[in-house]
Amino acid sequence: MNISDLSIGNVYTNNEIMDAFGCAFMGGMRRSKKTNTLVLVFDHTKSLYDDCWDGNVLHYTGMGKTGDQVLKGNQNKTLYESNTNGVHVHLFEVFHEGRYTYQGEVKLAGKPYKSIQKDENYNDREVWIFPLIRK
Repeated sequence: MNISDLSIGNVYTNNEIMDAFGCAFMGGMRRSKKTNTLVLVFDHTKSLYDDCWDGNVLHYTGMGKTGDQVLKGNQNKTLYESNTNGVHVHLFEVFHEGRYTYQGEVKLAGKPYKSIQKDENYNDREVWIFPLIRK
């Protein structure tokens, strides 16, 4: 399967995503240098991040499960610079475990900002929020 074979609204398996994008098996942000893409997974079956839609804008929380999130050494920087770095960002939503609904290519809708959320140890920490819209 290739990226061009994906259709918005269709459901795919994790293996199909890995095959199409050449990305990792796990994680909410999966970078592939092979296809110059960043796959984002908005997983409604897990509750660590406070991702939410506001109209047609998705406020997507950056990566990092404990402590303050940073913009270096991880995919937060890739997403932060995605409107200028040439990386194509694709979004999947999970409503039922193991079923990834393709939402298409997305881009930053505005400047990323910081917010306070609980980490996996229930401690307050700063997170990066990325406002995204469909391309």
